[in-house]
Amino acid sequence: MPNQNTYELLQKLADALAVVTKRTGLSLDEVTHAIHTGWEHAQVDIPDESIRPFSLSERNLFGRILSVWRTNPTFVDAQGEPLSLPVTDDSGPSFTSLFLEALRLSSMDKHKIDAPTTLEIFEHNSIVAVQQDGRILPAMVGFHFNRDPATGAQSNLAYLADFAGNCSINSTSGDDGLFSRVARCQQFPLRKIPVITAMLEEQGLKFLQQVDAFIERESALISEDEERTDVGVGLYLLSESRVTVDEDDPS
Repeated sequence: MPNQNTYELLQKLADALAVVTKRTGLSLDEVTHAIHTGWEHAQVDIPDESIRPFSLSERNLFGRILSVWRTNPTFVDAQGEPLSLPVTDDSGPSFTSLFLEALRLSSMDKHKIDAPTTLEIFEHNSIVAVQQDGRILPAMVGFHFNRDPATGAQSNLAYLADFAGNCSINSTSGDDGLFSRVARCQQFPLRKIPVITAMLEEQGLKFLQQVDAFIERESALISEDEERTDVGVGLYLLSESRVTVDEDDPS
């Protein structure tokens, strides 16, 4: 049996894909054959089974911490930038008080994780930067667990499950579906991938920060008896190829 947290993500992805592929008219045998073919062609390293991937609740909490750090007035400076925080501080904002505020806004069981453990995870995955005076700043707008293959793979599985969920709803909702638009070109110059990546990192992240602030504000105003749902907005660069930045290329 695979890790339960990863298996739940896989089941979420499979449920959504089942809805989408059924509506194409493909049979289960045809879908299974396609999966088997892709599995045989995949050339990847198998991650260390001793590494425990994070649960959905943990992942949501980690994202909420970064969101609160960038949107809550208690944790930003006069220019709206995240404050550098001490680990603890009884008289002012700290990483511990940030953790507790994010925990309050999440569905995570407060007995299953604590601020020191979360900070250790963030440091290990370079999500925060520790300054010489011991104060902490976010090193990412969002979190990407790339240090460990198992947690990095789980993040990618979560992205796939979320996107497949969007497609699943839209395949049966007609005009009442979720927003889904793609800007695409099949003749794009490969050497310009770093350029469009830089554009997304600047403009895309600004947009996501605006969305995150809206989500944070509306979530804080929700009444106890109001119906709730999990909501998010994702931006992804699509390409069949991967390139690295050539520092000597002036274009």
